[in-house]
Amino acid sequence: MATTTFEVPIVTTQKRDVDAIPADERSLPYDLELHTSKQSVTNGRLLATPALALKSYKFDALLDWIAIAVTFPKKNATTKIGRAIKSRLNQPTLGGVKVEPLKRGGDRYTREMKLTMQDPTLPRLSKVLDLLACRYGVPIEDGRAEHRVLGFELSVDIYPRASMVKDDLDLALRRVQMSELLRKHFAPQQIFANGEFNDQRDWLRCHDGEGRHLISWRKGERRKKALEEVPKLLIAATDPAKHFAAPVNATVYLGKRGRPMNYKLQDKVADQRDKEGKPRKELAPRERRSRIEVTLESKTLDTTSDLSQDHS
Repeated sequence: MATTTFEVPIVTTQKRDVDAIPADERSLPYDLELHTSKQSVTNGRLLATPALALKSYKFDALLDWIAIAVTFPKKNATTKIGRAIKSRLNQPTLGGVKVEPLKRGGDRYTREMKLTMQDPTLPRLSKVLDLLACRYGVPIEDGRAEHRVLGFELSVDIYPRASMVKDDLDLALRRVQMSELLRKHFAPQQIFANGEFNDQRDWLRCHDGEGRHLISWRKGERRKKALEEVPKLLIAATDPAKHFAAPVNATVYLGKRGRPMNYKLQDKVADQRDKEGKPRKELAPRERRSRIEVTLESKTLDTTSDLSQDHS
């Protein structure tokens, strides 16, 4: 059987630059062919593969924020430490550092503090750690600060390569094709291999600007006997009646803040949200991108001395 193709429409429910492209051209293409396998149960099945060339995209990864735990030799006021850090960084155009008691609701005059830095880079983090060591006597062992990492948010931005597009409309189409691919095929290994994300608080959901939509399992509904060992999330995900097909303008979530892991998928066309969460700045066409945000939070993930190590 020769390779054939089919296309899945890319839907929008709010105004998007890609709306200028005719609906019949606004789609995610797939190649369809017979699957060859030594296992008879899968041999000969149809295999659908997204027809996107990854070499046509540029991938950038950066930390949005990082939180660390710091133990001081003696008690200090969190406000005092915060002011000292702000003065040391002196970078008003970048995010600041929030300083609070390590124990939620704890005394603000304490030895145990949590520092959350926005827009972290190694030079910025080094400035803060040097300040804590030199001015406040926070210990450094063998020239390295061993503070506990409590959490961080990593963003992976995916841009169509400008050299491989014809114009701004083609740029927009390539972008939403990647955004659509992510929301259709993004599945952390934990869902299938480790049985994680089976708590309903972690279930797949999206917000399309009009409302929140969640893969649902009707209360009181029972699984078939043959599926008793299969997580309800996986069963629900295979039933179109139980979930909402997210339009490309929707933000898709898996996991939740405060849970061990949280993912967020976006077709990012605006930035700098206000206090109500509404975007204040439209991005230029070449700044728009597909984005994956991964948030990890734990009592201890690693130490700051390991952040500069090569784990490749």
